[in-house]
Amino acid sequence: MISQVALPTEVPAKSLRTSATARFATVVSISARKAAPAATSSTARSRGAARAGAGVDVVTAWVWDMVTPEVDKKARSVVLCTTSANERATFFPVPPPEELETLARAAPVADDEADGRRRRGNRTRESILQAAADLASVEGLEGLTIGRLAGALEMSKSGLFAHFGSKEELQLATIDAARRRFVERVVKPSRSLPRGRARLESLISDWLAYFRSEQFAGGCFFHTVKAEFDSRPDNAVREVVMEDVRQFLGLLTREVRKAQEAGELDPTIEPEQLAFELDALGAASNQQFQLMHDPVVFDRAATAIRARLDSAALPRQSSDGTTIQSTR
Repeated sequence: MISQVALPTEVPAKSLRTSATARFATVVSISARKAAPAATSSTARSRGAARAGAGVDVVTAWVWDMVTPEVDKKARSVVLCTTSANERATFFPVPPPEELETLARAAPVADDEADGRRRRGNRTRESILQAAADLASVEGLEGLTIGRLAGALEMSKSGLFAHFGSKEELQLATIDAARRRFVERVVKPSRSLPRGRARLESLISDWLAYFRSEQFAGGCFFHTVKAEFDSRPDNAVREVVMEDVRQFLGLLTREVRKAQEAGELDPTIEPEQLAFELDALGAASNQQFQLMHDPVVFDRAATAIRARLDSAALPRQSSDGTTIQSTR
């Protein structure tokens, strides 16, 4: 859905503005976009000369912190915003990251092109993004530029611009490619198991194996970009990085809750708390491995996670009513 509103004219406080080269805006929701003219925003425009032939300028990133009345809390979504010569702003919603479980269940897209040009183009784009994810896992997303990636791939800048029109687009596409690699290695393998502690443990085991095998050149891509963006001002890339963190914590929380519903974990334990502890143990093992290159840290993490799950397990009863201690 694309909505149009009159371009606001009030310039915000400096803390609410972002770089004049940004192409993305952060707003609340499709319904809140209708109220956008009343929000404080920046009207500074950039790249006018580049877009003059098309009669379109690109507006700076707009950040609106609104409260949705129905839930009384902030909710954000990323949109691409342009404005034309008649001072009308057009918002193009950028879909939020797909849920990890949705990606894990997704079937490969069939290629029905007779000549395979789209397939070849997609393959080229995918190889570029995988290289970009490896590079960003070492140097960070801010170090990932069209020029830097072109040099690493021995490609021309114009060739990369054919796939990505800006640094921000390249960064967001790289995060998406890294997410899909993470899902294939970590999330997808355990989806066929029945809900319960066994599936939770399988997910965590695959997660630790992913750390150990260094699927990205610099270790876990997401831990690298989390550390890079944790103290940065809000922008489109940071929003997506935060959403990926929320999604993985949410996945762990749901798996804990399902194990509780299966009668295998204590239902009085807050799922979010247990998920936080499991995430902290896994993250610590990856950080220590990247610094000291000692794979024994993954064994220590696995031992600590198993002990924590054992402490949260419900005691089992034998047929004669005797309590059976967990032997996991």
